[in-house]
Amino acid sequence: MQLRLALVVAAGVLASVLVLGALSLMALERSVEPELSARIQLVASLMRGDLQQALELGVPLEGITGLEQHIQTVLGRFAEIERIVILGPDGRVLAESGRTVAPGLEWGRGVRTDPLSHSLPLIADGTLLGQVRVETAARFMQTRLGEMFLDILVLALVAVVVAVMLVHVVVAGAVGKPLRRALILLGEQRDGRFVHRVSPGGIGGIERVTRRFNDHAEDIAERLAVVAPEAREALASSSRLTACHGRPALLRLSDLNDARLALFLFSVATEVSTAFMPLYARSLARPAWLSAELAASAPLLIYLLGLAVTVPFAGSLAARIGARRLFLITLPTTALALVGMGISQDVVTLTLWRLLLAVGYALAVIACQEYALRAQPTRAGGEALGVTMAVVLGGVFCGSALGGLLAQRFGYLLTFVAAALVLVLAGILAGLMMRGAAGDAVPERRVSSPGGAATCQLLRRRPRLLLLLLGIVMPLNLTTAAVVWYLTPLFLADQGGGPALVARVVMFYYLAAVLVGSVASRVADGDIGPGGPIILGGILSIIALLGMTHWQAPATLALAMATLGLGHALLRGPLHAEVRALSDKAPGMLAMLRLVDRLGALVGLLVCALWLESLGHRASLLLVLATVAPGVVIYIVIGASKGRVARSER
Repeated sequence: MQLRLALVVAAGVLASVLVLGALSLMALERSVEPELSARIQLVASLMRGDLQQALELGVPLEGITGLEQHIQTVLGRFAEIERIVILGPDGRVLAESGRTVAPGLEWGRGVRTDPLSHSLPLIADGTLLGQVRVETAARFMQTRLGEMFLDILVLALVAVVVAVMLVHVVVAGAVGKPLRRALILLGEQRDGRFVHRVSPGGIGGIERVTRRFNDHAEDIAERLAVVAPEAREALASSSRLTACHGRPALLRLSDLNDARLALFLFSVATEVSTAFMPLYARSLARPAWLSAELAASAPLLIYLLGLAVTVPFAGSLAARIGARRLFLITLPTTALALVGMGISQDVVTLTLWRLLLAVGYALAVIACQEYALRAQPTRAGGEALGVTMAVVLGGVFCGSALGGLLAQRFGYLLTFVAAALVLVLAGILAGLMMRGAAGDAVPERRVSSPGGAATCQLLRRRPRLLLLLLGIVMPLNLTTAAVVWYLTPLFLADQGGGPALVARVVMFYYLAAVLVGSVASRVADGDIGPGGPIILGGILSIIALLGMTHWQAPATLALAMATLGLGHALLRGPLHAEVRALSDKAPGMLAMLRLVDRLGALVGLLVCALWLESLGHRASLLLVLATVAPGVVIYIVIGASKGRVARSER
């Protein structure tokens, strides 16, 4: 039911946003040509005014120096102008300059396709000395309208993801969690235990049923309160009746969806710079010894280093002080880090703020993962981890898409300030919703990584576990950091694309991951097991990387990003389930898995940053491909050989 409702809501939101956006663009399209013509006349008048002053002073038109440089200055001020030409009295071109309109999606056919132009004469003492001609291609405005349509499409997809997240939370709060509470009370009271009450909630009959169960427990507690202790004990022993001496305790249930919305907004806020971080870092001041490539990667490298250092003890810290409290504690420093990144003037300052952000991000996300694992334990925890990863990726998708648009339109500082405000909302929701027992501290639980000798012994006994960690888990995050976060944004920027274009391409990676992530995790927890999704995800990742090395237009890069995101979505949840199963849920294995994730991303990004200038974009992609492919191939071979052995034994 939840999936069907989410699909209906997603289709409705997407259709409504696209229809309204298309109608708005059609209305705008009808008013384009008059405004564009007026702008051309304005530019022509400005040019003629500048030249008339020189002509009236007796300077011949051919003798005016710096004419082409002046034309270039005017072109820089008016982006819609394609060409400016200065003609002599005989029609001969004396000076001209122009620009090429970058290709892109063109919207509409109502705008005229022939160039718009306007000419004004240059006259001194009643003599025609030349003329100024200003031209623009109609394709310019069609391309701009096409970019606006793409922005509307991005906003529509963001609205769909937000709507789906809200559907899950609303359904869980209105039906799922109240129904679970009612069923628990029903089971307890059927067995004669009247010790709990619940917060009334839910739709329709669910709320009435929970109120009735509450009344039963409270009524029996009130009746027994006036009975003598001896009689109460005799009644309990004869009728197997268990009741509280005072008011029944409030039953605190935890649900996987309690942390969904807070984690989603947290991920949106902290990932607004995903699409443009290399561009932003490269544009800031840097020390003389730091190359542009390393400057672009420095914030990402220190971010991954901060994650790698924080991850091993984050789970233990969440257990010691409580997942809910840890999540709330991280919010002020994370918001401060976002604002600090926005006001940074050099790469070093930006990198330090990024390090603080990494620590807050690791603590908050793992706190929510620990909450989910305690709220919904399954066979290997694959579903809980898969859902939290899908929520994080959904936030990354929305954050990167919105961050690119905001940075393109309003600048980097406003983007980071808006993200800090979103964090405030995430904190409010966490305080209201993460009240279940899964968010409490567990002092008796000790989460520690196995010692070095124990780890080596475990990996020696389980070579398939070692293959997963080094051959698939590590290259997985290496690909994300090197290709999605670094190589693709820099390549698109070098081709003339801005933050908005980078966001449009990169968002397809996260969109595919959001759509498939939770499904793959449920498959891994089911009868099929994690092996199939891992193999399919590895093959799709190899295909995507091969496609990027051969076709590098924005449209084909977006398709390759979607394929890569699909492959990684099939890998992430099942990999966690497989590693935990192969290690027999050894203490600290989840922390080790997270550490291997971060180290793989750190090493891959550092290698690409050091070699990008000498190798180039395509060779760097081939290097990443050479790292990913062997582990996938070996895993497939091992799986096939195990299948043959099993068939022969049967």
